[in-house]
Amino acid sequence: LLPRYLEALEGRFASFAEQSGADSNTVVAVSGVGTLFGLSKVKDVVDAFAPRVNGRLLVFFPGSFEHNNYRLLDGYDGWNYLAVPITADQV
Repeated sequence: LLPRYLEALEGRFASFAEQSGADSNTVVAVSGVGTLFGLSKVKDVVDAFAPRVNGRLLVFFPGSFEHNNYRLLDGYDGWNYLAVPITADQV
């Protein structure tokens, strides 16, 4: 059932993206990815959602970032992703 979960998320996001009328100047924010813990990887969700966004995709990520490696709630080994992090300790 877990692969179907990601398919369902992707379908709902695709509907949202289509109905919102977002263009290349729009930032689409996704929050609540911590609820994916144990169900799906955030990387897979980002990979599924990103092509549906013409502008920028902003993901509020409840984890850590170090040396271009992201870890969701310190529960996974993490992954490298070509993204620009905005961290709490940034000046």
